[in-house]
Amino acid sequence: MKRPVQDAARGSLSVVLPAYNEQANIGRAVEQALAIASRLVSTYEVIVVDDGSKDGTGAVVEQLIKRNRPHV
Repeated sequence: MKRPVQDAARGSLSVVLPAYNEQANIGRAVEQALAIASRLVSTYEVIVVDDGSKDGTGAVVEQLIKRNRPHV
């Protein structure tokens, strides 16, 4: 049975984004995940799992954390 949207807004959501050498894409993916999650639920988190990227994926994610800290 589908829950009405107003019931979903009371819940929470965890979004896990696996990343490997995604420097060019991870910023957009995280921003989209944050925007969608904020519309669906009142409490949410976006977790990026980076397993040894050789590009700047980690640095991009660190900047996103700093920019979005008020939302955390």
